[in-house]
Amino acid sequence: MTSKKKSKGKINGTDSLTANNAALSKTFETLARLGYAARGIIYCVIGLLAVLMAVGYGGKMTDQQGAISMIGAQPYGRILLWLVLIGLVCYSLWGLIRAIFNPFHQDHDAKGFALRIGYLVSATAYGLLVLPTYALISGGAQPAQSGAQQGQIQQYTDQILVMPFGQLLVGIMGIILILVGLIQIFQGFSSGFERRIHLTKLNPVQLRRVRFLGRLGTIARGIIFTLIGFFIVMAAYTANSQQIKGFDSTLTYILQQPYGGLLMGVIALGLISLGLYSLCMSIFFRLKK
Repeated sequence: MTSKKKSKGKINGTDSLTANNAALSKTFETLARLGYAARGIIYCVIGLLAVLMAVGYGGKMTDQQGAISMIGAQPYGRILLWLVLIGLVCYSLWGLIRAIFNPFHQDHDAKGFALRIGYLVSATAYGLLVLPTYALISGGAQPAQSGAQQGQIQQYTDQILVMPFGQLLVGIMGIILILVGLIQIFQGFSSGFERRIHLTKLNPVQLRRVRFLGRLGTIARGIIFTLIGFFIVMAAYTANSQQIKGFDSTLTYILQQPYGGLLMGVIALGLISLGLYSLCMSIFFRLKK
């Protein structure tokens, strides 16, 4: 009798634990999908503007804050901004979840550690967009606007540079961002691109197409992150925060290089691809059971 009770209690406890894990996985999945939707919209806007600039049909370079500001200027912009704000919060939390809880079961080696650091950087970057977006909705101070990202990075860098070992700290941050960018470029070219990400309701051909969008977009974003990291390292070397470039000014820098229009066109298409890939993720992504 006692043995049966113990067995029954063990089964009930296992069932409860399974139910809790399932509920937690569902929460993580919802955060991810909402976050991917917001990321997709933002990168589609940035990429479209960059394409127009590259082919000489007007347009302008912009960063994530500029894209958010443009979204707010559209009909029903306030509603759209609330949706983007929710998505930004979700994507930032999803970055923390990937860094801390490791839902994709990254290996505990140098590569796995670097990927989780990248998730943490992503969580921080999108978390920093939350307050400017809310300020744009509420009419508060420092709302999201194009080019604001660069000024904010320069301001934070100035504060760090005056600290003991400030130049070293800034240099380390730049090197970390370069490594994150290079890892993304490597991921994009890797034949095993995001194999651990589970996408449902897609046949093999559709899955290859979606992954191609993700690979192209990841490479484009990795190039931009690597350049931004390089400018941060230069700012550390010269102790001059004005060396730093944000997302939009990095795109402008690319456009100013030899064959800049062609380079910009390729990277702009990559950013659009990343946006479309993110939107696909928001629809088809599921956590593996």
